[in-house]
Amino acid sequence: MSEVFEGYERQYCEISANLLKKCTAAAALHGEQKKQKVSEIKSGVDEAESLV
Repeated sequence: MSEVFEGYERQYCEISANLLKKCTAAAALHGEQKKQKVSEIKSGVDEAESLV
C-alpha cells in the first residue's frame, strides 16, 4: 500500500516542479500568452489537488 502513496507523492512532486516552472515563465509573459499560461497553471493545480 505504501507504494501507491509513494507513486502519488512522486506524481505530486513532478506536477509541483512543473507548476513552478510555468509560474516563473508566466511572470515574463504578457497578454494572451500570459492568459494561456495561467490557464495551464490552473489546470495543473487542479490535477495536484486531485492527488491530495
